[in-house]
Amino acid sequence: MHTSSPCCPSAIYAVGAMATSLTQLVASIVAFPKSSWTYRVDKESDKTCVVRLGSTAWESVAHEVDMLLQEVESRWFPPGYANRVLLSCVPSGEQILSHTDDFGVEAQEASVHCHIPLMTDPAVVMGYGIRTRECEMHLQASHLYILDATQRHWVRNPSPIDRVHLLFAYFPHRREDLALCYVTDKEQLGHAIAS
Repeated sequence: MHTSSPCCPSAIYAVGAMATSLTQLVASIVAFPKSSWTYRVDKESDKTCVVRLGSTAWESVAHEVDMLLQEVESRWFPPGYANRVLLSCVPSGEQILSHTDDFGVEAQEASVHCHIPLMTDPAVVMGYGIRTRECEMHLQASHLYILDATQRHWVRNPSPIDRVHLLFAYFPHRREDLALCYVTDKEQLGHAIAS
């Protein structure tokens, strides 16, 4: 069931719980050597790290990630493809400072920015600042969320465990001609997902 956050109604949507088990994927992530993670260089998140598609570590989780992405498409989205797929880790005691993401107007209008929390703790929150209103909420493990990454947002992880999310952009397209279907109204897409 697709629901918007009560505190951030236009910034984050809880789409639904994943049916695919995360047990093997989480075990593989926990087994990654520290050297598998690449630290980000942007000032907002320089204490966080990522594992990207194509890396050696990625190969050990590629099958499980593929299964999750197939479930997302078959249950909630029109046919399309995932892009900018990565694992993002905010280590215990760290944070991502307030920022907005800029993937370019065309990509932002044609895609939906998604998170699936894989490892988290109730103390971990994602915050949003919309106009003059700010809110924070916990994103539950094994659920799909659609985020408006063009809004100011941040992450705080005061918990004793690392917070790891699968992040990706989903680009729906029409199967007949494989043309991109530009999504200019995220609210409209959200209603389509819910039905």
